[in-house]
Amino acid sequence: MRETLCGYGLGGWLVDMLEEYAQAYAAGWGDLTTSAVTELLGRSPRDLADFLRGHAGHFSLGGLRTADPTVG
Repeated sequence: MRETLCGYGLGGWLVDMLEEYAQAYAAGWGDLTTSAVTELLGRSPRDLADFLRGHAGHFSLGGLRTADPTVG
C-alpha cells in the first residue's frame, strides 16, 4: 500500500497517517454506534439500503429526479 500511495505523489507523513488509520479500523476502532442520529433527527436512522432506494434517481445516469418524499 505504501509504495502505491507514494507512487501517486502522496507525502510520507500522509501515507503514515493513512496506514495508521487503516490499522486502527482493522482492529475495530470504528466499530461503534451512538444515539446521535436519533437525538438530532428525532427518529431512528435509515439503513443504507433504504436510503439508496429512496434516492436511486440521484445515483443513476439520469439522476435529476427528486428523492422519494415518502421515504423518511
